[in-house]
Amino acid sequence: MNKVYGIFGAVSGIVTSAFLYFYYQKELYTMRENNLLFRGFSVIILALCVIFAIIAAKKINGNTISFMRSMFTGFMVSLINGLVNFILFSLLFVSMPALLVKPEQIAKEQFVHNAEIQRDSTINIAKAMESIHQQFTPGGFLLPSLFSSVIIGILVSIFVTAFVYSRSER
Repeated sequence: MNKVYGIFGAVSGIVTSAFLYFYYQKELYTMRENNLLFRGFSVIILALCVIFAIIAAKKINGNTISFMRSMFTGFMVSLINGLVNFILFSLLFVSMPALLVKPEQIAKEQFVHNAEIQRDSTINIAKAMESIHQQFTPGGFLLPSLFSSVIIGILVSIFVTAFVYSRSER
């Protein structure tokens, strides 16, 4: 059973991280539509891996699966996905730090532009710039990556579990 979690979690994490690399390498972040496509692609890959992991766990377990086992499978796959994303992003950050400089600069410029349009005097620009910088570091990437992976994994598990889990007959 543990192999199912690891295989599907690692596959989804590697595929998503490879796409993240191309997202930054080919400068796809410059268009808002590509950001939506990247997020959608990441969700679809994780959802498919959670679905297949639950089905595989059911087959391994003699074509029966409990509600809790199904939910746990989805949780573990999504947790491993988030950890693999974090590890590969950290490797990208260490091996090619220049790759993330331009997207960080664009994000900062967009924030300043939007702040100027709003003319809100309560915005602390220096603190906001530090926060944007943190998003492009492994430490700032970890929690959003794990959180979004786990939430998506749990939601998909809930829907899939409704169709695949075996109710005990009494």
